Amino acid sequence: MEIEYDSNKAASNLAKHDISFAEAETVLFDSNALGFEDYDSEEEPRWVLLGMSSQGRLLIVVYTLRGE
Repeated sequence: MEIEYDSNKAASNLAKHDISFAEAETVLFDSNALGFEDYDSEEEPRWVLLGMSSQGRLLIVVYTLRGE
């Protein structure tokens, strides 16, 4: 799986929430995470994932799937 994100958004997220996208990415590998589709997204299909990061923090991650 290839994960990509906007570097400006990543810097903004780190400054605003003190959470790097690298840490947030680890939530995607939490086998106990809870996920559901974000039906409010009008631009593209998005999913919301609630899970533990590798740093032991409970995070909410919103993501979309692109390509194959």
